[in-house]
Amino acid sequence: MVHLGKIYEGKYKYKYVPCGDGADAILKNATMKFTDPKDFNDPFDCAPSYVLEDFDELLKVNADAYTRAIKDLKLSPAKRIQKKKELKARVKRSLEDGTWQEGIRSRIGICSMTTKASNLLMWAHYAKEHTGVVFEFHNVIPKRSVLNSHYLCAFHVEYKDVRPVLELSDANYVHDLLTKGVDWKYEDEIRCLNVERKSGIYKYKRELLASVILGARINADDEANIRKLVKEVNQEHGLSIEVYQAEVSKDKFKLVIPDHPVYADLS
Repeated sequence: MVHLGKIYEGKYKYKYVPCGDGADAILKNATMKFTDPKDFNDPFDCAPSYVLEDFDELLKVNADAYTRAIKDLKLSPAKRIQKKKELKARVKRSLEDGTWQEGIRSRIGICSMTTKASNLLMWAHYAKEHTGVVFEFHNVIPKRSVLNSHYLCAFHVEYKDVRPVLELSDANYVHDLLTKGVDWKYEDEIRCLNVERKSGIYKYKRELLASVILGARINADDEANIRKLVKEVNQEHGLSIEVYQAEVSKDKFKLVIPDHPVYADLS
């Protein structure tokens, strides 16, 4: 399986979150949650469609598929040849009943981010109706892929009008993990993929955090808490994380973020 997608190369990337323990941990502990795909809100997400016609080709190009097909059968090499039809049927059943897709989901953790900090729907859906925050990160691409999750290295999600169906021998991570229906295009999602350690809470490189943007409706207690945490983290680690606050435009259906180098100007 090819682990390639279109890598995000923009200057900044953003994470929308509600206020609370998760937001506090991103600041205080420099940790980020990588979610199990089964917990996503889209039933099509990370549940790719495949067909299996050429089993011999699959065995040539995807050793992992073969290993999973013979798992728990305890067949000798000679028996594997004799049982080829049975193995093919086994793989087809796993595609039809969803166990193949569940196997994909169970081996990955995903951190969803986006490329913009002023998306009204993202603020509403993922930052608790504009009462949460957006974390702004510098986008640094590491030289070694093993450091991808530590640097929150992200890949673009592809949006399709029609659900793509591939021959299983052509399986790839873009099809499995980076393809969604076109209805989700407004999110302009980029994904950090943790294929080494699955889902969980993991450290990111603290110096990546550039700023925290407060929601236009954030309550006073949450604002005070975020500002206090930013001050403490800056002092303890010698950083200069900025704090901004989104505001509602008076004459446009847009957000403006005063003093922000990108979003202070509505144009």
